[in-house]
Amino acid sequence: MRTLAPFGLLLGCFAVVLSQGCGRSSVIGGDQCGDGICQAFEESCGSCPEDCGACVCGNGICEASESCEDCPEDCGPCSCGDGVCGDDEDCSSCPDDCGPCPGECGDGSCDGDETCSSCPADCGPCPSDCGDGTCDGDETCASCPEDCGACPSTCGDGVCEGTETCTSCPEEAFF
Repeated sequence: MRTLAPFGLLLGCFAVVLSQGCGRSSVIGGDQCGDGICQAFEESCGSCPEDCGACVCGNGICEASESCEDCPEDCGPCSCGDGVCGDDEDCSSCPDDCGPCPGECGDGSCDGDETCSSCPADCGPCPSDCGDGTCDGDETCASCPEDCGACPSTCGDGVCEGTETCTSCPEEAFF
């Protein structure tokens, strides 16, 4: 029986450690936050400031609460905006370096596969094709008589034009 006594004592202490923590304040994912020891790879200033201290920019470690925007000393410079589309960038996260994402009609930029036909919101209206036999777009009788026909005469405007004659518009015959 003597040989089992140390084992029983050890088992009893283990039960106390599990139930009361033996002076430890909490157990997080297997580490012992609050034990005064910052466990490498298990705790950080973000997960256990009691043991590891508060996160401080400039300590040479890019902590979970830091980024290149607010702590380039620890995390390094941000790559977006350097003119090179890096591995961690794409058209959504960094259009300055990678360019706009193709096919996003309504983004204010006529790019990718967008055309005046597929996205007039970005590319504007398609130009008229005067001479194609169809009066459409911004074509009028004045801008494209080939497609829209001659403009009706406006007798009395001081200009003898179109189908106006001295007989049909005598008030303009003297100008």
